[in-house]
Formats: sequence, C-alpha cells, structure tokens
Amino acid sequence: MDTTAAVIESLERAAEIGGDPTAAVYARYFTVCPESRAIMGHVDLHMQGRMLTEVLRLMMAVDPAADSAYLRFETTNHTGYGVGQQMYAPLLTALRDTVRDTLGEEWQPRHAASWADRIDSLLAQLDAAQRSA
Repeated sequence: MDTTAAVIESLERAAEIGGDPTAAVYARYFTVCPESRAIMGHVDLHMQGRMLTEVLRLMMAVDPAADSAYLRFETTNHTGYGVGQQMYAPLLTALRDTVRDTLGEEWQPRHAASWADRIDSLLAQLDAAQRSA
C-alpha cells in the first residue's frame, strides 16, 4: 500500500468511527501551539472545518507538487495573519494524532510511517513555498 493510500484509509476509517474531527483537531492544536489560538480567535468552527478540509486535501494529494502555486499563495496569506512556519507542523501532527487516537488499536505501523512521510513532504513543500513567495 502506498503512502497516500494508507493515509486515506486511516482518514476514512477515523471518519467512520468518530465523525467530523475538526473540533478535536483544533483543540489538540491549540494545546500544543497556544499562539495559534490567539491568531485564530475570530475563526469559528465552520471556518476551521473549511481550513481543515484544505489540509486534508493536501494530505491526500496524489501529486503534491501540483499544489506549489496554491501553497505559495496560502503561505503568503497566512504570514500576513501572523502565522509562522513553525505553526504548520503542530497542526499536521494534531491531525495525525487525532486520527491515531480515533483508530485506537486499528492504527497500524503502516499508518504511522505513511503519515510521517506525508507530513514531512508537506512541511518541505510549505517551506519551499514560503521561500519562493
């Protein structure tokens, strides 16, 4: 099973078990990255869900390189709101940890490895996007 497929599999199963993860992901994110709470103080759960949808789309992308222009645009926008590069990893790990906790015993080593690969890849893309913006 390739990396993307294992991530998608874990996300689908987590949704079956736990439903919409938005509130749980952001609660975890705000705990590990408290400066994000201040920046996102005006953002309601609906908008958090929309933002998480984009993160999920990026995590499931078959061709992550296709999103380079989008990532340049978004990193520039986020920088304007005070989002630092160091704030992306805690969001992605909050998502992974929420999925892992939702799956419980169904979380497999292939899921852990696939999530690590996808997170590393996406963080590298975000870094490159910010440098080229």
